[in-house]
Amino acid sequence: MPFVTEELWQRLPHEGETIMYAAWPLPDETIEDRGLMEEMAHLLDVVREVRNLRQGSEQKARRLPAEVTSARRLLTEPVGRAYLATLAGLELNGKLPQDMPQSVVVVGNTTVRLGLPGDGGAEKQRHQGELQRKLREIESIEAKLNNPDFTGKAPAAVVERERVRLTQARQAAERLQTLLDS
Repeated sequence: MPFVTEELWQRLPHEGETIMYAAWPLPDETIEDRGLMEEMAHLLDVVREVRNLRQGSEQKARRLPAEVTSARRLLTEPVGRAYLATLAGLELNGKLPQDMPQSVVVVGNTTVRLGLPGDGGAEKQRHQGELQRKLREIESIEAKLNNPDFTGKAPAAVVERERVRLTQARQAAERLQTLLDS
């Protein structure tokens, strides 16, 4: 392939003798869509959590029935839901049966309810563990934001990002507590 690449490069307008010594092109940051990049990062976090749940619960079903609720723009659109269904191995065709045991994955402001076979006892333990992790995360972020050295020396964007993370972690903890209470 390097010979083909060199041949193509020589036939295009260029500077320099060979592509081997040419500078790597720089990305054009003006065409980046930061909002969409954040949406995709969130979608991938949701996929990762669903996959982790499936691996931990040893589900053999190819596609699990699921419901998704989210305030995220991408996950409310059909294309985003299709990505989630494909990447996480979910069947997003309406409501889950009430008699089916369910497991819930909470990532930020997105909740995915999965229909799982079994009694649900393991899911309650998993939710309790996840709630404990969220509470530790909240404690850590609060300690960081209450530290005057951090808030005084860190760039404003970093401090704001930590405040957003704190809000999202609190919302996730509230949803998990509601699930455990119900």
